[in-house]
Order: sequence, then structure tokens, then C-alpha cells
Amino acid sequence: MESHRIEDNQIRASSMLRHGLGAQRGRLNMQAGATEDDYYDGAWCAEDDAQRQWIEVDTRRTTKFTGIITQGRDSSIHDDFVTSFFVGFSNDSQTWTMFTNGYEEMTFHGNVDKDTPVLSELPEPVVARFIRVYPLTWNGSLCMRLEVLGCPVSRECRGLLGSRRG
Repeated sequence: MESHRIEDNQIRASSMLRHGLGAQRGRLNMQAGATEDDYYDGAWCAEDDAQRQWIEVDTRRTTKFTGIITQGRDSSIHDDFVTSFFVGFSNDSQTWTMFTNGYEEMTFHGNVDKDTPVLSELPEPVVARFIRVYPLTWNGSLCMRLEVLGCPVSRECRGLLGSRRG
């Protein structure tokens, strides 16, 4: 995602606080504008803090997902980051299967600050076309940046999804 090989229209979200905080701003290491008045900001932020908000990536092909890297909002005045989340998978963006620990939805640990990327590896790879992150708890406002890890099923996984290596 960070490399932009995943295009803006492949990233969707349940809502956005405003256009400058839309799903396309949810890429890992996305930078905020230089001043407080800049319209674009350094994260996806949901319209409200209700649970079951989500951000979704469509890889446009069957993909072996292996993990997610999360990061908080890039901002000099806000301290927003997701501290835990669920992960779902789909082949059609309509019917979702949640990643479980065998008997309930698996909670992944997120960030403890807004700047440091946190790797959450899936205990086992999952094959699907879509992946969705459902923030469960957060600090400040519900905002995050992320990178999806995996590779097309036809290739060996060697790096980040959307990178030239993977």
C-alpha cells in the first residue's frame, strides 16, 4: 500500500471524518500536511468513534495474506492510534469471515503510540481477495494507517503486498 501499487480506489472504509482523512490516507507512513490548516492529513479517521468501523483493501486477485502493519495518525497536535482490532477476509466484499482463535474473533494488538509501526502476523496465512481491519479499541479518535502483508497465490511471498518485491 505504501508503494501505491495498491491504488486509492482499492482502499475503502465504513466512513471518514472528512475527505482529507479518507481511506486513501490510511497508508503506512502517510504524512500529514505541513501546517495545521492543510486539508489532507496523515491517516484514515472514521466519522465517529462507534465500533464496527472498518478499513478494507481489495487486492483485485486471490491473495495469501500473512499479516498487517499498523500505525497511528501522523499529526503534530493529535495523539490518535488503534490499540486493538479484529481482521476479516472476503472474496466478494459482501460475505466476511472473521479471523478467529478457534472459538471467537481473534483480537490483534495494535499500537501504543501514534508513530511506531506494529507488525501483527497472522498465525496462519489466509487466502482471499479482500482484507478488512475492524478497530476495537483506540486512543484519542479512531484513526490509523496500515500496510497489508501477503502475495498473490501464484507467487512466493517475499515482502509487502503491493511492493515490487512481493
